[in-house]
Amino acid sequence: MALSDEERSRFEELELRFAIEDSERAPRLQHPNFPHPPRRRKAAVIMIVVGMLTVITSIALSAPAIGVAGFVIMVAGGIVGTPPPPPEQRDTSPPGPTRPSGPQSSTKPL
Repeated sequence: MALSDEERSRFEELELRFAIEDSERAPRLQHPNFPHPPRRRKAAVIMIVVGMLTVITSIALSAPAIGVAGFVIMVAGGIVGTPPPPPEQRDTSPPGPTRPSGPQSSTKPL
């Protein structure tokens, strides 16, 4: 269903206003369906298929070591194909404890 000229202009006005008000999030929302490059997706699919074929071959040859290698290839393909979490869900805090280490005194100085 196509938008009328009035609806299209209202929509463009809303987009512009949103881009001005929330300049940090606006670029990410332009292409929400493509979280990472298609090249990476293709590599993941190829790795998973090669891993499956390796597992099937290991079953035919009765070679469990080859089957384990095929499983590792499949898992690696799944990791490659998994998109990274959105920036607001990433943990940006430094690693390690957040409190100072060592004994804490609960008494106040005199």
